Amino acid sequence: MKILFILAIGVLAFLFFTSACDFQVNTVRDSAQSSKKSITGVADLLHQATRAGDPPRPGSAAARLNTECAKREQRLLRLSRPTRLTDIAPHAQRVLAVLRAHSRRTARLGAPAQVREFDAAQQRAVLRLARAARAGNYRAAQAQATALRELAGRANTELMRLGLGQCVLRASGLPL
Repeated sequence: MKILFILAIGVLAFLFFTSACDFQVNTVRDSAQSSKKSITGVADLLHQATRAGDPPRPGSAAARLNTECAKREQRLLRLSRPTRLTDIAPHAQRVLAVLRAHSRRTARLGAPAQVREFDAAQQRAVLRLARAARAGNYRAAQAQATALRELAGRANTELMRLGLGQCVLRASGLPL
């Protein structure tokens, strides 16, 4: 009876250890598959990032948009920067005029919907900034300047993905 009891305990211990080993093998196999997927995802992301920096084909819609965006940037850089708080509203209005003209030109070139949406959001934020500055509410104006920077962070990733490196939102488009 003792031998049967010891034999039963031995069989149970053997089954326990083999199932534990099988669990560990499966866990390692699943971990290896997960790592392989993760590495593949990183490789895809790196490929997209390096491709985003490539210049578009000459004559393509992206190349024409990049040319127009470079012109917008030059127009914005020619604007004098505000030196006093009271100069913010007039400067924001000048920036807004350049942005609106740029939007009309890029719409004629067939800018993608994402680009038109970013342009419209930028114009709305600049308009709110100008209104806040004109009202003397410099805290609200600063909040709109921050909103513009956040928009740039969101938009620039998408613009680079579209091959529109010249269209990224730069500091010259920020009225402050």
